[in-house]
Amino acid sequence: MKQLDYEYNGPTGGGSLSETFNEPVSVKEFTSRGGGSGAIMRKDMVVHVEVKWDDNEESFD
Repeated sequence: MKQLDYEYNGPTGGGSLSETFNEPVSVKEFTSRGGGSGAIMRKDMVVHVEVKWDDNEESFD
């Protein structure tokens, strides 16, 4: 994998990340942390996620 892009949107906000890798990726889990509005998600709220890596794409809720 050389390029990873993801975007997420939910009732309390959203965000995105684009990352380019120059070496083979050994990590299989990616985490995004940041400021935010202080809003807390309830367990019944849905977040839509779109992930693109190289020539592949997947989306899920």
